[in-house]
Amino acid sequence: MRTPILMFGSKKDPISTEESIRKICDHWKENGIKVDVIIWDDTEHVSHMAKYPDDYLEQVSRYLEDIGVGIRYNAPKANL
Repeated sequence: MRTPILMFGSKKDPISTEESIRKICDHWKENGIKVDVIIWDDTEHVSHMAKYPDDYLEQVSRYLEDIGVGIRYNAPKANL
């Protein structure tokens, strides 16, 4: 069994660079693993959820729903 992978990253992260994330994800894809990659422009290392909580939670819930172990998260709508 090859479980799909959800990978987060940032163009601003000097620890897990976008290049290194895309390289490992390409390797997994070449080996038949479904990979979704989310790259933010401006988040620090492991701070994606803190800066973009609704987007992060939507991505995680979509992933969990896609693999059959979660429910859909719907971000609160802005009052306009």
